[in-house]
Amino acid sequence: MAHRSYVRLACVPSSHATSWGSSLSSSIGRSFMCRSYSEKNGGSGRVVGTYTSTAYQKTCNNFIVHHPSALYNIRPNNMIGIRLSSSANSYSNNKPKRHHHHQQQQQQQKQRGKYLDLRECNSIEEVCDMAYQRLQELNPRNLSSFWTKVSQLIVSPSRHERDERRRMSGQPQQQKLKEQMESIFIKTTDSMMTFEPRDLTQTALSIAKIVREVGNHDNIKKNNFRAGQGMVPYQEILNDIFIGQTSTHHRKEDIIFQSIADASMPNLWHFEPRFLSNLAYANAIAGSVPVSKDDGTTTLFDQIAEVSTPLLNEFNPQDLSNIVWAYEKVGATSSPLFDGVSNSILARDNLDNFPPQALSNILLAFAKVKESNPKAGETNPKLFEKVAEHIVSTYDEQLDEFTPQALANILWAYATVNQTSPALFDTVAQHILHLHHLNSFKSQELSNIVWAYASTSNRQPLLFAKIADHILSLDNLKSFNAQNSGNILWAYATANIIHQDLFEKVAAHVMKDIDFNSLNEVTQQNLLRASEKAQRVVNSKKALGKGIDASPPLPHR
Repeated sequence: MAHRSYVRLACVPSSHATSWGSSLSSSIGRSFMCRSYSEKNGGSGRVVGTYTSTAYQKTCNNFIVHHPSALYNIRPNNMIGIRLSSSANSYSNNKPKRHHHHQQQQQQQKQRGKYLDLRECNSIEEVCDMAYQRLQELNPRNLSSFWTKVSQLIVSPSRHERDERRRMSGQPQQQKLKEQMESIFIKTTDSMMTFEPRDLTQTALSIAKIVREVGNHDNIKKNNFRAGQGMVPYQEILNDIFIGQTSTHHRKEDIIFQSIADASMPNLWHFEPRFLSNLAYANAIAGSVPVSKDDGTTTLFDQIAEVSTPLLNEFNPQDLSNIVWAYEKVGATSSPLFDGVSNSILARDNLDNFPPQALSNILLAFAKVKESNPKAGETNPKLFEKVAEHIVSTYDEQLDEFTPQALANILWAYATVNQTSPALFDTVAQHILHLHHLNSFKSQELSNIVWAYASTSNRQPLLFAKIADHILSLDNLKSFNAQNSGNILWAYATANIIHQDLFEKVAAHVMKDIDFNSLNEVTQQNLLRASEKAQRVVNSKKALGKGIDASPPLPHR
């Protein structure tokens, strides 16, 4: 029986391992790990040797001593997923089979080890204490669970967690928490190459949520400043670990997600659909597009698209939603992937198991791709037709489940790809008209709705009147930015629906509350054009003797 050696080397350029503090600088970019597998009959293999060194030369020496056939061109940037043949001068990058072998299952069960139960922990301090006490025995499943729990406590802090934040502010516990968090982070990065697909995906998703929350000043303000002023201790620690740049001007987030990608890319063919989707989703949240170490050009998104496209019929609605959202978010608009998603949805008997938010996100992603690349051709019109038919046919049962944001995004998507769909627009208009009030609709949602109706010539005077009355009932329009205000003026003027009081209120808001000089040139021009169009329509109606009072001057600055 033929035996082959399988060697996986993990390498991060030393330039990435800088300015993270003495305890962190040894984490990412410091270690070069060499794992040697004996592969038999195409099996996944068993570990026969692991060599770790802080120097590339020493790593190569250890590797070469045990594997003389490796005496060929090995470069630091081309050290992931090399499969060695029995000869000394050839190798291949054959895709592994997706099915799992008995040995893999045994290895996974052994890897899971002891269960780290963090469910009863109510604060980040408790989570860190429990994990740190078992630091040396933490396995990949424990580590991914740790970061999941941390992200949950950041996004939705418990009352106990808020009390802990106040208690820890300025206390010695802050230094203790810092040391614990850094140690667990180092343990995570050092163990990354041993993570299973589930653990890699869960860790990536959790860290992405942490990056989003800690790196977003608005989120910090909303969720955490209630406990006091300034960043609370754990936020400062997580900010130091995950946010900002190294002295070599690399984003810390990119280095972390590159580390996760390096461990993921050689094994993507073993990832389940939900793991593929969530891995792309996590990187999109963090705004990171890792590049393969093999060629320096192929991205993680390229490889996920290649693996995912043949499997899209196995993706559930949320998986499809997440993956197209992620690709649009980072601008990695793979045509085969988007075509495959469209075909997968069209091939399904019905869309009853698609949640409203998933439908909204899918249409929004397709529309944004079209908006950013108008020359891309048709944007799967049959997909939009099928979704429209589904929404219209389930009006009585399901439309109440659509949030204002989902409704606004769907209408915006249809207008953006020039799909008029009168039945859909009529159905949504009737739904909004039957609502008792529009208090749950945000300013952007209101402006997008009237913009979509005006853009597609779906004239709905009663709907426009209801939205105008709601806007007039507001104490002020400070939540309406320049784009929202411009869209309102443009939509009513384009639909030839003149609401004098609305025009007056929006015009006064623009003059008083919007700093025109702070707007970019495109927004300035759009606002001016919308204002001028509204003014012309008002003047035209007045000239025709329609009984409309003279309007106040709209902003010309």
